[in-house]
Amino acid sequence: MPFCNRLSHICENSGKPILLLHADGHKWIVDHPWKTAPNITRIQLDRINAQFPPVQFTITRSASEPFKFDRRLGNGEWTFDQKD
Repeated sequence: MPFCNRLSHICENSGKPILLLHADGHKWIVDHPWKTAPNITRIQLDRINAQFPPVQFTITRSASEPFKFDRRLGNGEWTFDQKD
């Protein structure tokens, strides 16, 4: 069984948010491509160079928005929110 099918099968009943990061398409994508596992958020990263700097991810406690990200395209500084 291909990786994506197995991942979907494993995650579909977990009830937890899952973040899948990969970088093989050279184009920024954020979506939920598996109908049977909508708890998987897929993020495909851009190319790695000065035009597309690293991405900062934050894991939240929000059920509606479990992951936040900052692409830093405006050359912003890293931030860190420390909360209980």
